[in-house]
Amino acid sequence: MIVNGENQAFLLTLNGIIMKRLFTFCFLIVVAGATTMAQWSYIQDDPAIQAQANNMAEDAFGNIIAVGGAFGYPLLGDGPPRVTKLDASGNLIWEVELSVPAGIGSISASGVSVVDDGYIIFCGGFEKPLIYKLDPDGAEVWNTELWCSPLALGIATDVRGCVLDDGTIAMFGLDSSVPTNIKIFIVNEDGELISEVTHSTTLDEVYIISAWDLASQGDGFVVTGGGLDATSTWMPYAVKFDAAGEVVWESLFPEYAGLEAYGVCATSDGGYALSAYNFFGGSTAMIKMDGDGNFEWGNTYAATDPGFVAYAYDIAQLADGSYAMLHVNLDTWYLFYGDIEVLLIDETGTETDRITAAAGLSNRANKMIATADGGYAFCGNFTINDYLDPAYDQVYMVQKSSAAGALVDCVYNCVWPGDANNDGLANTDDILAIGVAAGSSGPERDDMSIDWYPHAALSWSDSLAAGDDLKYVDCNGNGTINDDDTAAVALNYSAEHPIYALRTEAGEIELAIDLPETTLTPGYYTFPVLLGDAVNYPDAIYGIRFTVTYEGNDLDLSSVNFLFDDNWFGTAADEIRFRRNDTDLQQLDVALVRKDQNNTSGYGEIGELGFVVIDNIAGRSRSETIVFQITDVRAIDVDMNEINVNGSVAVVDSEGPTGISLQEDVLVRLYPNPVKGSSVMLDLRGLDLPELVTISDLTGRVVSVQQPDSPMLDISMLLAGAYQIQLNWLNNTYMTNLVIE
Repeated sequence: MIVNGENQAFLLTLNGIIMKRLFTFCFLIVVAGATTMAQWSYIQDDPAIQAQANNMAEDAFGNIIAVGGAFGYPLLGDGPPRVTKLDASGNLIWEVELSVPAGIGSISASGVSVVDDGYIIFCGGFEKPLIYKLDPDGAEVWNTELWCSPLALGIATDVRGCVLDDGTIAMFGLDSSVPTNIKIFIVNEDGELISEVTHSTTLDEVYIISAWDLASQGDGFVVTGGGLDATSTWMPYAVKFDAAGEVVWESLFPEYAGLEAYGVCATSDGGYALSAYNFFGGSTAMIKMDGDGNFEWGNTYAATDPGFVAYAYDIAQLADGSYAMLHVNLDTWYLFYGDIEVLLIDETGTETDRITAAAGLSNRANKMIATADGGYAFCGNFTINDYLDPAYDQVYMVQKSSAAGALVDCVYNCVWPGDANNDGLANTDDILAIGVAAGSSGPERDDMSIDWYPHAALSWSDSLAAGDDLKYVDCNGNGTINDDDTAAVALNYSAEHPIYALRTEAGEIELAIDLPETTLTPGYYTFPVLLGDAVNYPDAIYGIRFTVTYEGNDLDLSSVNFLFDDNWFGTAADEIRFRRNDTDLQQLDVALVRKDQNNTSGYGEIGELGFVVIDNIAGRSRSETIVFQITDVRAIDVDMNEINVNGSVAVVDSEGPTGISLQEDVLVRLYPNPVKGSSVMLDLRGLDLPELVTISDLTGRVVSVQQPDSPMLDISMLLAGAYQIQLNWLNNTYMTNLVIE
């Protein structure tokens, strides 16, 4: 049938909706089973971005705002300030790169504060400082270029800032021209400079050499770092400023000589807790001081590996009064190459637990915060040493714990059950990968759950032709790749995680539905789906996946189905077969792949499209159009080389009124549906009992064949899930769906 202009417009609109759904995705890893769990990890793994997350905050809705930019300081790589907003489950809400005015230089975002109507972002890094205000959607409201650009000084190291109770904004950094001076900038809520203060310690024979972090406590803020005494001995240093930037008190902590304070947090008793370490190695420390800067108590902590150097990057007080300290074990101080750890510490400073963050060989963890649910979150970046592409060396990372302090087991190079080809999406492509690798074996996973969360798994000794390790194809983690792995695809179908990239090729070989030129009357129909012809056909094919989208007022959406049969492509014994109908999206996803590692060749029917036409509107006087479109075709050979195949459009008309309402009088029903029991009733609407009932799972695998002697079907042998029911009479066939809870 010829597609007219009206139909073409409809098809373009339909295709646009479908493609928008397919390409909408986010860079995240959410740990989820039956329900979303509290711990999660987010990574930005775009190979064009060499970035790290430097700081973070939580807003009143539980959203996490992380800021960062180019890896390291700007002198190690250019890159604009980056701001990422994640919801309480780790889903990406938005991510923006901030435009840097010409007079500022190369900067990175290193601080963030939450205000009622948005976020304040603090930037610096061996250049002039800059403050931005963003609205809740990430749009820039203002920046401080007007007074920052004329500044003669540069700000060394990280710039931190905070918003005080009265709305005043404070920012600090070290003066790069006089590195013993701390520069304080006090700004109003519109970004206008109120005052600029230079602070050089008044403590006897002490020089401020570093200033790393800031914590606010109502009427002022504390800056921490390190100082050198007359003997050139490092000591942790803290200074409190009021809302005008004037010094309230200064403190040194000789009890921990040799260390400098890196992180600080305000505590519930009005005091502060510091994390401290020696840049050249040795133990780390936690220091508790009161609200006047007096030392209360402290403790030291060793590196997990005696041969490594431990750094204590930051500290946070949790909701129960205990502490979490961000630890990094480095192999040597100058390589910055080691594992991120979280030390859990009680109210007396005693370490109660030590958790390794699953980040591979970690580079840096910069900031930690307590979260409203009682847990914690931290950010930084890590190194992936076993990834094939060197562009993935540095990964921007945010992790959040559960309320109990648990972290995800795996962050990168993880197995997501159902994503067999490791492209970030569980779909019919994964059925192809399972078929290609069928029969392979390797090490079992420790965790053989098929729930959708990242699983750590040992590498196998083999990979798919595309380069992905076979550990991903072993979806159920039992060490063997076979039909059973398709259950994970069915369970997690359409779930996404990072690295998702839809691969669709087009070419001269056509995949088409052979619809008749006649108008269809109400009833059940099956029509051949044809791959290629005598001129254009695949000379070596192993698997194919595709989507059939459909539209039509007279189409029973739930009846749309793909019927596999034995043909030139292979037999049931040779193949893995998968189908899934989504009536909300109005699309049927199909995958067919061999599992014997042998290509086949040929053309013609590979199965049938089945559907029911109903008499939908009694009394209408014209026919209705039903449209099927084959999209997103991917065909491969056994080496996973792409074979160019084009999907086609098929249009057919359905007849006007018949005087029979098939919807009401003919369609077979199952009651109850969904069902929780061991049997389900066939409501046959006056029809005889079918001669045969065949029940298949979503992979097309037959799980039960019955010759019923009553309307009650036995389903006691079936697990919870979705099934397709085929009823056969002598001259008729009917398909329907059943969900078992």
